Amino acid sequence: MSRIFRFVALLVLVFILVIFLLPNQTLFAAGFNVVEHGTRSMGRGGAFVATADDGSSFYYNPAGLTQIEGGLFQEDLIFIFRNTKYVATSGVEEKMNLIAHHANTYFVVANKSDKVKYGLGIFTPFGSFTEWSEYGPLRYMATYSEMKMTNYNPSLGVKINPHLSYGLGLDIYESSMKSKKMVNYVISDAHYTLESRKAYALGYNLGVLYKLDDRGGWEYPIAAVSPCFTKARG
Repeated sequence: MSRIFRFVALLVLVFILVIFLLPNQTLFAAGFNVVEHGTRSMGRGGAFVATADDGSSFYYNPAGLTQIEGGLFQEDLIFIFRNTKYVATSGVEEKMNLIAHHANTYFVVANKSDKVKYGLGIFTPFGSFTEWSEYGPLRYMATYSEMKMTNYNPSLGVKINPHLSYGLGLDIYESSMKSKKMVNYVISDAHYTLESRKAYALGYNLGVLYKLDDRGGWEYPIAAVSPCFTKARG
């Protein structure tokens, strides 16, 4: 048992050192970030990196693919309800009530070996839209804004022994953007639309899952996702 604890302590130490050695990065708002992936993970507030035993393992921790028995086909349909109110300094106000939806698909091949699991996840890490009136106070800034990003994620999970699993995935991103607003030409307003072509980017995600016992009482996960950059041109 002491060897197991030493191993876990070493993993924690390495993880802490990596965090402190990483360069500082600028933080941005995540208004279009979609963190809802999988019904069970949503019920846990996204605390699913250690459990990771269904299709959402592609998103949370690819090492969890080894916990899936047999094959799997999972389809998630997620609705996002948005209720926003804007009040200008002049007292003019406008409301936006929208319903956005995203579909996530996960497929795991039912191979003979329980030590190797692989499959494909198709999900939306970023994507949503906003829509304001063409006659409201915001019409010259934006009447419609949309961002779409789909991640095609082939992943592999390998079980080294009953306690330790590793996972690796390739992130293939496809994204596009669209923006509309009104432009004033003195006599009347006109529509202005800017729509980008589809852009692509590559990245990767890694995962480690260590179980202290076979009962699943103590699980220690590590998951990381590489940054990616896409350029919107249109």
